[in-house]
Amino acid sequence: MPMSITSVSIKPIWNPLAKVMRNLMQQRVDKKAVKYSASVLCAAMLMISSVSFADNSDQKPTTVEDDVSYLVEQMLESDCHFERNGTTYTREEAVEHLKNKWDYAKNKVESTEMFINEVASKSWFTGREYKVICGNGEHTSQQWFQQQLEQQ
Repeated sequence: MPMSITSVSIKPIWNPLAKVMRNLMQQRVDKKAVKYSASVLCAAMLMISSVSFADNSDQKPTTVEDDVSYLVEQMLESDCHFERNGTTYTREEAVEHLKNKWDYAKNKVESTEMFINEVASKSWFTGREYKVICGNGEHTSQQWFQQQLEQQ
């Protein structure tokens, strides 16, 4: 039995096209012309969708490791000081400390948010929040890292 446009199972994205095609075929128009038009339209839609996917192919998803590297780089490039357990440290000292914590915890960290919340924002020993002092402003390191990540 020959297949017609009305007997093919079409995915939901194609439903509007199928509806138009069924209406045209019920109006006794030239069925070959309708099928040809449908083929051309489908091919055009596929080409458009493949082009839009191609635009995103350059962007590889970031990993937690990528995000951590970015955040450490932001620390190093900042004009801020970092406070840990009441003592203020330079950005170089803070980076060294954070890298040590990351090396210890990276096999257990499942997301960037987990890194920020559990590794980069508080002392494991005292539980005290780390602070970032930039100019006249002071933030928790959790807020500061989240802002840096949003600007990425």
